[in-house]
Amino acid sequence: GNGATEFVQGYLSTSLSAQHQTIILRGDSAFATPDLMETLEGNNIFYTIRLKSNPRLKRMALDGRYVNLNNLLMIEGQLTTDEFEYQAASWDKARRVIV
Repeated sequence: GNGATEFVQGYLSTSLSAQHQTIILRGDSAFATPDLMETLEGNNIFYTIRLKSNPRLKRMALDGRYVNLNNLLMIEGQLTTDEFEYQAASWDKARRVIV
């Protein structure tokens, strides 16, 4: 994640001049920085970044009020997926989290 924002900004300034491209970035938890996410969002770049687990995320993931039965995926009764809005303390806005 070190220098990721500068790398993306450099890539954008040289590679997207007149071209229309779809860019998707995948990153581990080191990439979950506000400046990088804001850069990606400001340039319409799709991204998925793994977040470090924390007590608040765990609580939200396990909280029944977020369970939408129409969106659950069950595999042998072991796996479910859901999504919700989450705002880390360092972020200026909430973002979509999939668990």
